Formats: sequence, C-alpha cells, structure tokens
Amino acid sequence: MVDMAAEERNVRRTGAMALGVIAAAGAVFWFAWPPLFGLPETLAERLAFAALCAWPLFVCVTVAIMIVGLKRRTSPEDIAGSAAAPPSDRIRLDVAVLQNTLEQAVIAASAYLAVAVLAQGRVLALLPAAVLCFVIGRVFFRAWYFTRPTGRGFGMNLTMQPSLYLHALAAVLLAARLF
Repeated sequence: MVDMAAEERNVRRTGAMALGVIAAAGAVFWFAWPPLFGLPETLAERLAFAALCAWPLFVCVTVAIMIVGLKRRTSPEDIAGSAAAPPSDRIRLDVAVLQNTLEQAVIAASAYLAVAVLAQGRVLALLPAAVLCFVIGRVFFRAWYFTRPTGRGFGMNLTMQPSLYLHALAAVLLAARLF
C-alpha cells in the first residue's frame, strides 16, 4: 500500500531540492562559463553549441540501451526482444529507465535547440548547466529507482526542471519576437 500523501510530500521536497541544485548550477555557469569558454555568437555557432550540449544526453540514452541489451542477452525470458513478450522482472526497471531517459533527452535537446535559435549572450551558458543537471539527474534517477521506485523524484526533477525552464524561456523569447 502506497501512502500517497507521503509520496506527494516527497515529490515536493525533492522538487525543491532539485530547484536549489539547478539554481546553483545556473548561477555558477552564468558567471563562470563566458569568461572561461566564451559563448557562440552566430546562429550557426549557437546551433552547433546546442548540438554539442545535446550530445551527453544521447550518451545517457546509449548507456541505458546498452544496459538493457546486455541484460537481455543473458536473460532467457528476455532474449527474444520486446516484441516477443513484456520485459521480465530482471530488466523491467532498466527498460523503464531507458524509456524515461529517451523521453527526457528529446525534451531537453529540443529546449536547447530552441534557446540556441532564440537567445544570444550569457543566457546560452544555461545550456551546459542544464546538461550537468541532466546527467547528474539521470544517475540519481536510476540509483534511487532501483532502491525504491518512488524515491526517483530528485533525479527526475533534476533532469526535467531545467528543460521546462528552458522551454518556458524559449516561449518568452519567441513571444517577444512576435509581439
């Protein structure tokens, strides 16, 4: 039996914790990235920057695919693939992590591209900050999902919140251009 009230408190608590980490990462990257690494200026440079920022997301997807594939190859129940039968208990959580990581990578990469098209200057330093949060968030998501599936909230928030904020920023920037 799941205590839904306790789970909701956990979602709020882990969301607030993630927000603190995201804000700290954003502040550090906002001030440290431009003098250390510079920022892209032309649209082509900004798009290349966004593509490079998206690369670690797809590395996370690749790692998740490899984990499922390696476990599937050594599991008689899973060797025939996902079309043959639902995943066994042995790989069920790994498949869930893979699916969620793929979904989060698409959401994040699209946010990076939109911000790169619409923004210039220091705001672009938020992209590598979001990447760092994504990768750390995936590590926590996977680790806590295997410990206690309802404990995955911090990792999920750390992964998802920066993407949501960047999508909101892109929407504001687009609206400012249109109106």
